[in-house]
Order: sequence, then C-alpha cells, then structure tokens
Amino acid sequence: MFNFNSKKIILVFISMFVLISPAFAQNKDLGIIDFPTSGSPEAQKYFIRGVLLMHSFEYRDAAAEFKKAREIEPGFAMAYWGEAMTHNHPVWNQQNKSAAQKIMKGLASTAEERMKKVPTQREKDYWRALEVLYGDGDKISRDYAYSEAMKQLYEKYPEDLEAASFYALSILGTVQGKRDFRTYVRSGAIAQEVFGKNPLHPGAAHYVIHSFDDPIHAPLGLKAARVYSNIAPDAPHALHMPSHIFMALGMWDDSASLNERSAAAAFKKGQNGLHPTWWLHYTYLQQGRYEEARKLLAEVEKKMNQTNSRSYIRHAAHMRSSFIVETRNWREANIGNFDASSLGTKAMANVLLVNGFAAIEFEKIDKATKILDQLKELISTEQKSDDLELVQLMHKELEAFIQFKMDNDNKALALLQEAIALQDNMRFEFGPPIPVKPVHELFGEVLLQLDQPEEAKREFKISLTQNANRALSLLGLARANSALGDSEASRKAYSELKEIWHNSDDLPELQEINSKLVQVGSQ
Repeated sequence: MFNFNSKKIILVFISMFVLISPAFAQNKDLGIIDFPTSGSPEAQKYFIRGVLLMHSFEYRDAAAEFKKAREIEPGFAMAYWGEAMTHNHPVWNQQNKSAAQKIMKGLASTAEERMKKVPTQREKDYWRALEVLYGDGDKISRDYAYSEAMKQLYEKYPEDLEAASFYALSILGTVQGKRDFRTYVRSGAIAQEVFGKNPLHPGAAHYVIHSFDDPIHAPLGLKAARVYSNIAPDAPHALHMPSHIFMALGMWDDSASLNERSAAAAFKKGQNGLHPTWWLHYTYLQQGRYEEARKLLAEVEKKMNQTNSRSYIRHAAHMRSSFIVETRNWREANIGNFDASSLGTKAMANVLLVNGFAAIEFEKIDKATKILDQLKELISTEQKSDDLELVQLMHKELEAFIQFKMDNDNKALALLQEAIALQDNMRFEFGPPIPVKPVHELFGEVLLQLDQPEEAKREFKISLTQNANRALSLLGLARANSALGDSEASRKAYSELKEIWHNSDDLPELQEINSKLVQVGSQ
C-alpha cells in the first residue's frame, strides 16, 4: 500500500508539527490542527480531539469529546458549538436540527443570549454561522445560507485553516448528496489549499478525496489518498476514505489493504464496519479473490440472520448481487430470503436484476418476465428521481437481455441504447457500481455474442473509463481485440487483467489469458 519512503515523509511531517506545536502531539493518531479558542488548556485538549474526529466523520466519538470539554468548563461556548456541529453531516445529506438546537440551548435559550456568552469576535463569527445552519427555513436554503456564512468567515480570517476547511465541507453540503462536478471542484480547490499549508490536516485530506473521487478527477486526489490513512489511523473512516480514490482509479491492491484496515478498526471500536466491508468485498471480486469475497458475504449474511438489521440486509443484498454478477455463478442467484420491504430501492432493484439474469441463463423466460414486471412496479411507486432513473435503467437492461435470448436482436440492441442514454445522463455515483451490471459492459458482451467485435470494443472501452480496471470489462476488451485480430491490443488487455488477478483464485479465465499471451508472444 504505502512505500517506506512515503511513511518516512509522513513521520517527518509529524515530527515537524510536534516540534512547532507540542500541545498537539497527543493527537497525532487523528491528525494535527491549529484551532485556538478561549477555553482552558484542559478543556481545549478535548475540544481539539473532537474537531479532529469530526473532520474524519467520526461524529459520535467527536460528540463525546466535546461533552468532556464542556463538563470541564461548563461555559465553554465552542464546546457547545462543536457538539452541535456533530449533528450536521453535509456529504451524507443528513442533519438533526432538533438535536443540535437542544445542545445550543444548553448554553443559552436564545441566539441573542448565546452570543453574549461567546467571548471573542472570531468565536462569535463561528456561532453566527451555526445559528444560520440550524435557524429558520428548510434544510436546502439553510445549507446554502450556512455555506455563504462560512465563506465570509473564510475571507475574514484567511489564515484560519479551520474556517477554510469547514467552508470547503459546506460547499459539498450544498449539492444535497448529489454529484455536481463544478461544485465539487470548488470545494476541492479550497481543501487543496489547506492541505498544502498543513499536510497533516485530516479535514483537508478528507475533503480533497471527497471532491475528486470520480474517475475523471481522481488523480487530483491521489496525493491526499496516499497520506490520509496515516494522518488519522485511529479513525476507521479515515482508513476507508483513500479507497474512494483508489477504486476510482482501479488500484485494487491499495483499495483492499485500506478497507481491510478500516473494517478491522471499525469492529474494534464496536462499529459494524459494513461500509468498508462492502467495498472490500467488491475489491476482492475485481482481484479474482472469489473465495475471500464469499467468506465476507457469509459473515455479513450470518450477522444479518442474527440481527435482522435493515443495514445488514441491505449490504448483504448488494454484496450477493455483486458476487453473482462478477463470478457468474448464477445458481446462487435465488436471493429470495430477504425482506424486500427492508431493502430500499437500489438494493431491491439490484436483487431483481440479478435474479432476472439468472432466470434467463437457465432459460426460464417466464420467470424473468415476472421479475421484469416487479421492476416495472418499482418504477410506478418510486418518488425519488435519481432512484427512479436507476430502476428504469435496470428495467431496460433486463428487458434487453430477455429480448436477446428470444433472438429479438434488434429490439435488444435498441433497449440497450436507451439504457446507455439513461446512464450517460445520470450523475456519477462513487463506489461499487449500481446497477450491479454496468450497462456498457453488458452491451459489449451482447455485441460480442452477435459477432460485432468492433462495436463491442467501443463499449468495453467506455465501461473502463467509468469503471477503471474493472475485471469483466477488461476481459471483454481483450476478447474483442482478439476477435478483431489486433494482437498487440489484445496482449495489453490480457496482461493488465493478469496483473490485476496476480493474487486470484485458480480461475478458469486464467487459462484463456495465459494461452492468449503465449499465442501472441509466438507471433
């Protein structure tokens, strides 16, 4: 994952900051920041730790630190500010306004009374922004107003890296959980500025990664990804976040290493670790480590059966769907043991799509058609526009595959074109792909079977721009190039896949890869 030189550089950075600011040495397991307040030195210690945890989205632990700070110093206004801030999760588009207001009223019952208890002008400015965040109006309007307030704070205190960091995060919050490249790049530019001034700032590295974790911009976040887990090794989310960049770039070995550490750290802290486990499972599948992926899935399904937790059910559904698609083990596709009402639209649609594909593979067209009707019913009831588009896309994928198996090739190709038009106009979603079968990859596989390798090659290449180093797209590209007689392009794609599968199980495709590479090498 990290080479020795990069670790040495990070240790040098830590040593430099410790020498400059010895009071922060105790926080080197979470990063280093400079956030002076009017609090007492003892209360300030917990306040700093709370802010560090908050920058890594460890909100529950952060709130506990802020509580400790105000227990030590009951009138410490910024400790109340920090605890209230833990109830706003901009990137996840979550906010608990009532919980935050309850904390704020612990300092004083009204905004005017609270402001009188905030001792310095700079702290008053932070509180004014907080009052906007949890003030009047709907969440969207408050998010925009809060971001504007943070912009004013950022401009008023240009040397305050915390103002800059929280401003960058507030910009991400204005998109309401949806990907908007222009907004994300604006946030990333500010976070990069902070990262340049303090390369051990957890928020800066974190927000850089969030701003650039798509295949187009991911190279801009690679430096931050390389160091973030070492900046804050005590935060499970910080151990996971670099994999946003690594997955976007198809760096599977790095993604596996970080998510293994993140899941282990989460379990150690009593968290369920489902999010990094899901990403690790998908990463194992890309590496051809199917048995490792199977073990992870079995662990999650076992816990699902023990707890009947909605979160476990949803993650198990996504993971089993991916497992079946990537391994092409269609016999395991009867995912009928889930309580469909607990799945959520995306997971439910993925399950239906995979069950539909499996029915087609076993020539049970009637069953596949019934599943298609279930997807259509989901479309009729879904209210959220983004989820609606995803279900429509999966409906077209399944219908196209049904038509293809019924030898209605033109109809199948037309439906896949419609599905592609839908996907290419949708906002980018990071992480394991949804739909579980990327439509350009599916289109390429259908075109290969129709003996159209040139057109198939185009679709696989597009799939790889959207899903870097995705194993099945690389395999499809290698086969398309081979069918076209392009030995050099075929060798390149097979070689790349062999490198990705350097630690894989004994997969049957390895024989194909080695045979083709020998064949090309002898030409």
